[in-house]
Amino acid sequence: MMEDPTDRPSQIAPIPKGLLDDLNKRFPDRCPDISWTDREVWFKAGQRSVIEFLNSAHERQVESRFDNVLPKRP
Repeated sequence: MMEDPTDRPSQIAPIPKGLLDDLNKRFPDRCPDISWTDREVWFKAGQRSVIEFLNSAHERQVESRFDNVLPKRP
């Protein structure tokens, strides 16, 4: 079975917050429009899925940075 690359978001390049902000504006999380075809719905869902993955990976990267900076409690 192939390994799912989405299981390892911490192993991708650092994701700039500004890029995420721009992508979230360009491809917002929204309900499908009644005028869209089935293909358009699936295409836009795929776009959004990638952005949600990047948002999650960025969040983990930020948390990881704080884990490495803050002292560990005994």
